[in-house]
Amino acid sequence: MDKVKRVYTLHGLLHGRRTVVSLASIMEHLECSRATALRIIRELRDEFGAPVEFDRERGGYCYRKAGDRPFDLPGLWFDESELLSLLTMEQLLSGMGNPALSRMLAPARERVSALLGSDNAHVSGRIQVVEHLKRRGRKDVFEPVMAAILQQRRLSMAYHARGSDQTTQRTISPQRLVHFRSNWYLDAWCHTREDVRRFALDAIVSADMLEAAAILVPVEKLSSQLDEDYGAFTGQARLMAVLRFNQQAARWVADEVWHRHQQGHWLADGQYELHIPYSHDRELIMDILRHGDNVTVVGPSALRQAVRDTLVRAHAQYAT
Repeated sequence: MDKVKRVYTLHGLLHGRRTVVSLASIMEHLECSRATALRIIRELRDEFGAPVEFDRERGGYCYRKAGDRPFDLPGLWFDESELLSLLTMEQLLSGMGNPALSRMLAPARERVSALLGSDNAHVSGRIQVVEHLKRRGRKDVFEPVMAAILQQRRLSMAYHARGSDQTTQRTISPQRLVHFRSNWYLDAWCHTREDVRRFALDAIVSADMLEAAAILVPVEKLSSQLDEDYGAFTGQARLMAVLRFNQQAARWVADEVWHRHQQGHWLADGQYELHIPYSHDRELIMDILRHGDNVTVVGPSALRQAVRDTLVRAHAQYAT
């Protein structure tokens, strides 16, 4: 029996009981030695704050009565494999390149590690999250943004739009955080534009949580307005890109997810054709170009021409 099950089993023996439990009975239920039983009793008392005590007159252990409500272990309890899964998830989240997120997860990680004891040693260092093309943002932005989301409060922020190179002051109602391609984005109701918007977290210059309650947008509306276009762009996808990959690239592309509503099929000659909804083509063109001559844009004609023009300009830079 692992440590977590023994702590939970001991709590079950003592919880709501009027009589004491002998050490011999604890050893029997925990399937352990005397030394291990005493250690589990100490851990239940010291690590989890349980009011466990030894009653000398009755010769056994019990919960000391404190107040009207009996002591209970807080939160949910998991077996060892579930705790290892939680620790693995924490490692993945911590590896997403945000120190503030790592600090917020630290208490949970310490509790999970304490429950697992030395059994979690093989997890540490066995998971590596590599950030690719991660943009650097201000370190003091993540925490007020997360606090505003959890407390459902409005946020005042200065935002630098790289496209226009303009910085504006806005009041927003944060809705959710999105981690996409190694970068964090904030979906919010913008009180300045009176509509939902997606903001790059690294482009937020400063952020302060306000006292005013946030306006909450239904998840369905967020999804329909922010998740339909290609990449990090927002809005309805009104066009359909048709991309044809040769046999070499098809072996990889056939297993890739470019868009949640994509459709793909194999052609008779071994090529793979991918249909992708989009409206804004900038990010889509970048993804097409990384496949070089292994992909052909079949349509629409405007996208085909845009990719061709980009390749012509690139070729001109190497003409000499």
